[in-house]
Amino acid sequence: MTQNDASGFIRALSCALLLSGCSSSTPPQEDAAMETAAQHDAQRNDQATASEGGALNEAGSSEAGSDLLADSSVQPSTGALRWAKAAGSDSAQAATDVASLVGGGSVVVGRFEDDVTFGAGEPGAIGLSLGEAVQGTFIARYDGVGRVIWAKAGQVNAGTAPVVTVTTDGGFVMAGLCRDGAAIGTVALPVCQAFIARYLDDGSLVWAKALKATAAPYRSNLAIAADTTGGFYLAGRTDRSFVAHYDKSGAEDWVRAVGASSYVFPRLAAHAEGTVTVVGGFEGTMTLGEGEPEETTLTSVGDNDLFVARYASSGVLLHAQRVAVDDMPYRGVSLPGRVYSMDVTSAPNGGSVLAGTYSGIVTFGPGHPAETKIQSENTVPFAVYFKADGAPGWAQTYPSPTGEIENVRAVAVDADGSIRMAGDWDSNGKAGAFLASYEESGVVQWEHRMNAVGSIGYSVALGQGGSTTMVGQFWNTTVFGENETNETTLISPAGQPSIFLARYD
Repeated sequence: MTQNDASGFIRALSCALLLSGCSSSTPPQEDAAMETAAQHDAQRNDQATASEGGALNEAGSSEAGSDLLADSSVQPSTGALRWAKAAGSDSAQAATDVASLVGGGSVVVGRFEDDVTFGAGEPGAIGLSLGEAVQGTFIARYDGVGRVIWAKAGQVNAGTAPVVTVTTDGGFVMAGLCRDGAAIGTVALPVCQAFIARYLDDGSLVWAKALKATAAPYRSNLAIAADTTGGFYLAGRTDRSFVAHYDKSGAEDWVRAVGASSYVFPRLAAHAEGTVTVVGGFEGTMTLGEGEPEETTLTSVGDNDLFVARYASSGVLLHAQRVAVDDMPYRGVSLPGRVYSMDVTSAPNGGSVLAGTYSGIVTFGPGHPAETKIQSENTVPFAVYFKADGAPGWAQTYPSPTGEIENVRAVAVDADGSIRMAGDWDSNGKAGAFLASYEESGVVQWEHRMNAVGSIGYSVALGQGGSTTMVGQFWNTTVFGENETNETTLISPAGQPSIFLARYD
């Protein structure tokens, strides 16, 4: 395969795995629906003071005072690579979500085909095999220096991007898509469209369950976040987007429809007081919280608009609003307005931060006294802060210092208010995964780019002391922390996509 052929194949694979499609050069596919992002927001404390949003400035950002700053005494992250580890085999693999643990460890989930080895060449290496099955999931526990502690496999018979969250009792819940005949550990799931599974910290499987069957197939992977009681929230999409709450035993407490047909699929963030924020795309008219005191009807203009909704732990709607995404007049032509990828996380002060990539004009809180806009003729990263009451605060476009960032797939906010974004980039024939840290004002604190076509950062999690763990996939030879003290070169076997796990200070 030529370099151009390989680039085209890898790009097509990346688009198929991306929940909201690729940027303007590749139309999003309705049924592609294969991306994840980190959703571990119940672990991020609500501590800061909010301030009012501002008007659009010439740089395309809304200026305001700091809404995110939680603790000015926190030592800023340097972004230096601490270590990078690989896992894989001679077939396709990817790590799709990660959560940080108290003590510095991590729990990682992902997908693999046939077999996979964690910690190859190190003491305690662990191999997993699917036997006669072809497509499976894994969940693996790592310590703070990147050594694998245990790893478990599931046979799901479907391409999926599983997600994971850490519950308040220290256990883990994994969720993903599946097909009939699936099995998680020793639990058979003969009828299966999507599953949830709970593990203890030692890797013991507590239970695994298939979600209720739906008439329409799942058109997105799932998003997950732990609540404050040992349960968890789940979001996804069949014919409509939904958010649901499950208790510690995996029993469904409630489910709410939160979005009509759209190319952008739902993300969620849980907050310390037990509420949950859900974001996603919609088109047409939809009513949220029907029959409740805060019942809200939203109407989109076109098929590119987003919604932002917050629910109480009981499932009662607290507030909801539309995000308008419009085309941008530019030099006599109309440039398409679109949000291409996104993620949401809880902020240290009880609000939430939505981040992604966009082009055109995006209006947050249209008609609200604090209405805020951003605009760009190019595809660039953005972030917007929403207060706990749903009012938009600041919004910011984040230019990349070294090239175009095409897909922001994961976001996290540190205790000092800095914003981490992970995903993949493509510029001038070069491409790969990226991890960046930004100040709220848009200043780039540091940025890492893995210059390897096909490498993707799928998820990011913050740990103690401001450390950042990114997971994803890489192809061929990929250098992490280039020209740094801990520079690490990873090589994928047989030219297949392999798993990476990297920790940065």
